[in-house]
Amino acid sequence: LFLDTNQRLPEAKALALTAVKREPIARNYYLLSAACESNSDRAEALAATERALELDPQNTAFQRLRQSLQSSQ
Repeated sequence: LFLDTNQRLPEAKALALTAVKREPIARNYYLLSAACESNSDRAEALAATERALELDPQNTAFQRLRQSLQSSQ
């Protein structure tokens, strides 16, 4: 919800990190990537996206996000 409303972004990132620690699944890494991107941390966003792709390499949304992050650096 914080990411959708673009509010309390540092808290959104902290919550996404907690989700990854509790359940390190591709979807949570994707969420972390979005939270990092919203906090202007593209390097960490790309790292989280890469991890999501390691866990789910066929996911086209993850592939598109990686491409977008790589082209914006």
